[in-house]
Amino acid sequence: MLPRALTLLLLLLGFAAGKQRKVTDCPATGPKEKTMAGSKTAVTVLQEVNAHHVKIDEQQRKETVKIVEMFVKVELISRLKKLSPMFGILYREIGHTGSFYDGLRVADAKEFDLNLVFNLPVPDAFLTVEDKKADQGFVRVGITKEMSVVLQQTHPLAQREPEFTRTFLERDSNTGVNYLIVDKMRRWMEGLLTKALDMPGDLAQFGIKGVTLRKSGPALTLLVDTLENGLVEIDLVPAFALKLSTLSNHPRIDSALKSMTGFYYVIPKKSTKEVKNGDRQWRMSFPEQEKTMISQPGLKCVKVVIKLLKTFRDKNQPLDGLSSYSLKTVVMQMMKNKKYLELWPSDKNLADLFILALETLHGYLVKGHIPHIYDAQSNLLWNMNSDTIENKRNWLARQIRDLKASKDQPNCREVWLKYFQDSPK
Repeated sequence: MLPRALTLLLLLLGFAAGKQRKVTDCPATGPKEKTMAGSKTAVTVLQEVNAHHVKIDEQQRKETVKIVEMFVKVELISRLKKLSPMFGILYREIGHTGSFYDGLRVADAKEFDLNLVFNLPVPDAFLTVEDKKADQGFVRVGITKEMSVVLQQTHPLAQREPEFTRTFLERDSNTGVNYLIVDKMRRWMEGLLTKALDMPGDLAQFGIKGVTLRKSGPALTLLVDTLENGLVEIDLVPAFALKLSTLSNHPRIDSALKSMTGFYYVIPKKSTKEVKNGDRQWRMSFPEQEKTMISQPGLKCVKVVIKLLKTFRDKNQPLDGLSSYSLKTVVMQMMKNKKYLELWPSDKNLADLFILALETLHGYLVKGHIPHIYDAQSNLLWNMNSDTIENKRNWLARQIRDLKASKDQPNCREVWLKYFQDSPK
């Protein structure tokens, strides 16, 4: 047997070691440590959500991307060029937009957003991009002379100038400016796609049973019935590419954007307001600039926070109606705030950033205004009435208090995880 004094000494050492383990295992912060048996920190809960509730099936992703790459980019574009020589002249590229190509898609890989991007063959001297008489986030795009004057005779479109004018333009009788017309673009694109999908061809080689067309706002949606993955939806949005320099005199556009080079898009999405000549208003879109912003090297938490916000909305019915783009914008607005700059690079700040994002969203709901990242007067809550916004902000305020009170506490995992599950709240 051990001497009594030695036994007491070992017991005391064991007790001290146990106390030390408790201090180590229950830190106030620390992304990967348990606060006590069976519970976790808020960071590890969010990491768990990101790994298991947000992740896309990789095999499904590969198969559906193949459909986009081969059928849309090769087969469909080839058919459209055969149907319309003017399409072939104007066609620029497929623009990858939306959450899948931004790395923000959650849950599945069966919905895609693509822009059919066209060049506007008009020299800057004859092009006018107007914000006057247009709603926030919209512009009117005009050509100050007749296309027969604007186009050089050597341009491929010169021989089809009457067709271009008839298809896309409307002359203002007072000013003589020829404006691009939203409805004309949509009708032209719908007609071409309908004919292209009716053309004979072997769809099975692309893993497709059949394709139908559905109209949805500015998008024309391809409903692709696949052999292996059920229904895949591909939104095709026609767009004209314009130089960012055409916005140099726009009074509301963010000055940082004006200093950039490159292109933005105008898309045929009509304003909801009933205004005279509303079909002259084109929605501005900045997918490349936004993609660059959220993909900056080293800012590893940006996309994770956006995906967590989207999943949080999807699992909590009171937040229904908030668009994915508005949630992405909340995070992009946070990125412009210098006081958060040091938080984005490290995943140990993930929980703090998530709560900050919810608080930022709540602040915008209080104001009833989520400002567009490049046009602050453009409100992304334009389609919500005040009662709906009030209900959302009141609900969100309660949940923020709940999340903050339980953060890194013994009940942390139970409380935080319930917001990412399908059970009713």
